[in-house]
Amino acid sequence: MKREKYKQLFEVTWEKNEKTGKPRRVARYVGKRYAVDLAQRDRLRPWLLGEAAVAVAAFLAGGLINSMGSHCPWVMPFYGLSILPILYFTLAAVRVARLKSVVDEIALDGSVFSARRCAAGMLVLGGLWTAADAVFLLYYGSAGQLGRELAFLAGGLAIAVAGGLALRQLKALQPQEIPQ
Repeated sequence: MKREKYKQLFEVTWEKNEKTGKPRRVARYVGKRYAVDLAQRDRLRPWLLGEAAVAVAAFLAGGLINSMGSHCPWVMPFYGLSILPILYFTLAAVRVARLKSVVDEIALDGSVFSARRCAAGMLVLGGLWTAADAVFLLYYGSAGQLGRELAFLAGGLAIAVAGGLALRQLKALQPQEIPQ
């Protein structure tokens, strides 16, 4: 678990509190530190935040469209589960946008690596949503709601494209380990 991994990054010691004279526990970070290229981060900032906004908007629009495909048992799970990587990608994109020039492993894992994992999840779930809705359209037809069905399908495609673009852009952000 991450908790065990993160516990090993800190050294816990006991020090005497000068004001009260009582001992207190102090944790000091002893893990690796990384340098982030701020110019690269600044180039990625508007793109990542824009991709997060597109993904959130596509998910919300897909929920507001009352299409037949959104009620289908093999389309609905991909739509429903896609909210998790979208929300966590949005949080990670904000963290990437706020990265400092020197970060520790915990901040790096919560921002860059988390954003990469969530972008991959958006790509996969958006692709599965699009493929499942396309199969639904081919098998059952649009039942007179072709515009709604295509809009719902476009929402999944937009999420997949946003995830793919974000994943490609995040691979360019490579933090360098700082020797201690």
